[in-house]
Amino acid sequence: MHRARNATLAVALTAVALGACGSGDDDPQVAFCDAASDTESFEAIFEDFDPSDVPSAIDAFREARDTEIDLRRDAPEAVRADIDLLVQFLDDLVDGLEAIEPDTTTRPAIYEEISTDFDRIEAASERIETYVTANCAVAEDS
Repeated sequence: MHRARNATLAVALTAVALGACGSGDDDPQVAFCDAASDTESFEAIFEDFDPSDVPSAIDAFREARDTEIDLRRDAPEAVRADIDLLVQFLDDLVDGLEAIEPDTTTRPAIYEEISTDFDRIEAASERIETYVTANCAVAEDS
């Protein structure tokens, strides 16, 4: 059961964030779409993700949070609240993991505590993906 929840956490976060990278474009919509289309950079964060390795999990969640913050910089108002929700979720994970002893062998309680947020996180992810699908193909063609 715990392994399934760990896998769900990694999959949810990978699906949640669309990834971000810097863009030199002056048009925020184009910059957002370019960043949102770069899913490889975000997926790489969780490539060998092991939620039981607390120091590595903290690093992965921090990197994912920073990626979301970068994505938010050019995000249109329509998706900012959803990105903010993702950033807060990742902050909660980092805070919860930092609060435990680094050499603990027990499963961090934060994973259970935030499991109730998965539905909200998945819904936010879907709204962002819907926005990108509806608006970015047009922006990239211009």
